[in-house]
Amino acid sequence: MITSTIFPFLATLGSALGATPAAALMAPASTEAADVASETESEPSAAEPGSEPATDAASAPAPAPAPTPAGDEEPAASSNPFGDVTGAEPAPAPAPTSPPLSAAPTPPPAAPIPPPPPRPIRWRLDFGVGLGVSMIQDLGYRAFAERRNLPEYGTSVMFDFRLAEGRIFLGGGLAYARSQRTGDAYGSQLLHSLEFHEPRVLGRLSFMAIDGLDAFARVGVGPSIGQLSMTSQQYAEQDVVIPRVDGQAGLSVYLPKKWLARKQASRVSAGLDLALGYTWRGKIDVQPTLSQGDEPLRATTSPLGALSLHGFSWGLGLFLRVM
Repeated sequence: MITSTIFPFLATLGSALGATPAAALMAPASTEAADVASETESEPSAAEPGSEPATDAASAPAPAPAPTPAGDEEPAASSNPFGDVTGAEPAPAPAPTSPPLSAAPTPPPAAPIPPPPPRPIRWRLDFGVGLGVSMIQDLGYRAFAERRNLPEYGTSVMFDFRLAEGRIFLGGGLAYARSQRTGDAYGSQLLHSLEFHEPRVLGRLSFMAIDGLDAFARVGVGPSIGQLSMTSQQYAEQDVVIPRVDGQAGLSVYLPKKWLARKQASRVSAGLDLALGYTWRGKIDVQPTLSQGDEPLRATTSPLGALSLHGFSWGLGLFLRVM
């Protein structure tokens, strides 16, 4: 009875654990236990005569299940937590990843353009225009104007150069001036006109006090080519050529280099000059000639005296300077 109980228990335990080799070994024993159980059930129990076989069959344990064929065994669970990799294809190698694209490097800021190197002033070329006035002291000039001033206007070109890398510049140039005055002779009906064209050669000595301010002395020499005319009922004129010499001193004020666009490398500036001095012209013996045309009787005129056109003078000019 104990044997019939133990073997079915072992068979049941083996079925629960899976089809293991131990279950296969125990299979014959289970068969024998089944045969013994059959024989026992076929015989009536001695302790309880008269009992029905159905009762003994009910009290007998259930037959052990048939062993699982070796070919139908389920594979044992693997202890590898990642699964059984035996015989599995190797996992493909990961594709190489390209390095992350880095941002294009920021170009360094452009270096500032250095200012041009300073350019020392070695020479200067001035183009100027100006006007001036001579204060005539001779009273005979009152025949041509109520006032004593003789205005003039003109143009000039000057060139000078630095001496011994110092502050002194020496040079010269050319100038042209035109003077004109018209008036009646002491309120009479005799109209007088005076006109001069005066080309000159100039010389100039300048001292640069600071950049933008020069003190200068200037002299000029040249002819005064003029014409005197008188008009009443007849017309009379006289052509004259007399010398002119003038000397002036003054100041030139111009834009310094530091105020210009290219600073010390600048080549062009502009300014103005103011000069005071004295202008001397030769004397004129006034004796105009009548314009008689085809008159058969020729008339002559008497000398009217000498006219001296010298006096103090001043001038104001604008100039463009190339350095």
